[in-house]
Amino acid sequence: MDPTSSNPLELPEILREISRFVTLRDAVACAQVCKAWTDNFVSAIWHTIDFDVHKLIKVDLMVLKKHGHHIRVVKNTKQVDHILVLLKSNASKLRRLYLNTTTSSPEFQAYFYDLMRRNNTTIEHIEIPQNP
Repeated sequence: MDPTSSNPLELPEILREISRFVTLRDAVACAQVCKAWTDNFVSAIWHTIDFDVHKLIKVDLMVLKKHGHHIRVVKNTKQVDHILVLLKSNASKLRRLYLNTTTSSPEFQAYFYDLMRRNNTTIEHIEIPQNP
């Protein structure tokens, strides 16, 4: 970017600030404008993962590894496959994790423990449903 440009949208600081307030759909559209915009909007795209909305199980592993470090909030984690996606994505800065499962299989617990160990310095909130 040209530092002498008078276009405020060419300033990374402005783009990062805008990325905090756009919808996911708008962030994806903005990321497609150019490389500079992609760099500023990719964290907004990957910030929150809701397994009821996002079908990450089918996402390419390379894409997950490239952008997984942007994931901060995970919602509706219901099955072992969801935990495995997070582990494969290298998500290591989770702040909030919302489980929506009553699964207590040893496999689920082991993967969940691995995920918590990886995120133990950044996790602020874990919501786990109470058993009926």
